[in-house]
Amino acid sequence: MKTSYETFLIPTPASEEHLSLYTQIRLAALSTNPEAFGSTYERESKFSRETWRDRMNTKGRTTFAAVDAGHSWIGTIAFLGPEMLANIPQEPAYPHDIAQREKNGEIDVYMIVGMWVHPEHRGKGVGRRLVDYALETIRKSETVGDGAGTRKKVVLLEVHEKNAVAKNLYRHCGFLEAGGEDRSVEEGEEEEEEEIWMSFNLDCLFDQ
Repeated sequence: MKTSYETFLIPTPASEEHLSLYTQIRLAALSTNPEAFGSTYERESKFSRETWRDRMNTKGRTTFAAVDAGHSWIGTIAFLGPEMLANIPQEPAYPHDIAQREKNGEIDVYMIVGMWVHPEHRGKGVGRRLVDYALETIRKSETVGDGAGTRKKVVLLEVHEKNAVAKNLYRHCGFLEAGGEDRSVEEGEEEEEEEIWMSFNLDCLFDQ
């Protein structure tokens, strides 16, 4: 039997039910794939209800969930908007060309974070559906700042350099490794274990 999946935007302020379900799936993600996140299960399992509520309802953060046919949450993704990112020191720093274009007022930068799909549902298109939904929502969002009408939108994300599955997913969604060109690893070549930036220029795709 073919399993159907749906994705939806978690409204803000988040309901108590959504808050509980998000907390559960976030902790499941941290315990299952701790290497994929800049946080730990030990840290976030100690969060108070109010801390989770603040995260979900923070202005500039948009969170999505995927559910299966039984309405069980099996994946999440979120993005941070320009106004929120402006108040967060970036470590590592943005790729130089993107940082410069943002400083010059040419682009608005969005960042995808918290991407995770339950292991039992991987390889079935759930991750692609979540990423596409996030990108479409960003595309429809209003640009910010002075000269907003002329600003382009660039979406960034970080991924472990050795996480081939995640990198392939993002490549299929249209992302390139930072700098504008995709970097493939030659046979026999070893990658350093570090985070890399991948970027997506929304306007190049949707303006065609």
